[in-house]
Amino acid sequence: MKLLIFDFDGTLFDTSIGLTLSINELTSKYNLEKLDREYVKKIVGGGIEATLKEIFKEKFHEGLIEEFNSIYRNYMFEGLVPYTNIFETIRKIKENLEVKNVIFSNKTKFFIIEILRKFDVYHLFDEIITIDDGYKKPDTKAIDYLIEKYEVKKEDVYMIGDSCYDIQTAKNSGVKSIFVSWGFGENCFADFVVNEPDEIYNIIISK
Repeated sequence: MKLLIFDFDGTLFDTSIGLTLSINELTSKYNLEKLDREYVKKIVGGGIEATLKEIFKEKFHEGLIEEFNSIYRNYMFEGLVPYTNIFETIRKIKENLEVKNVIFSNKTKFFIIEILRKFDVYHLFDEIITIDDGYKKPDTKAIDYLIEKYEVKKEDVYMIGDSCYDIQTAKNSGVKSIFVSWGFGENCFADFVVNEPDEIYNIIISK
């Protein structure tokens, strides 16, 4: 059996419009300048706390996280689109291979579940783990937990994502990494680089 661990933002969905609108509503409230979408893409990989610390610097306080989450509820579906063929590929993998599909994200779990359900793809995943469960990239604890739970060998585990957080998590855990070029971040020496989702299937089935 193989274990596929997917990032969320920038890997499965382009969430950048909703994130940008939400961040800018929050920064406007505090009289900070608006941020453009490309900059937002670069800073969201570490989770909302890290993102807000980057934006607010010394003005950051814990209350900003709940303020953001409240705003994001209104924008989470704004401009939201799954990346072309990503879920078709995940279905293909699930139908043809013995796999467990997991989402591991620094995003709040509530938003992930709501988005997956809206697009009717929640059933494609065996588990969703996030910072709400006490796990955060690039720490190895989540991967260790999943390997033990599903009783898989490290050589059969793939971390799939669009940022250095994902690739570094894989490296720290001693599992394979697949960088998706269509997302928000930059490749940090992943084991594999894919430009189309179907290439993920080809990698998994050939190993």
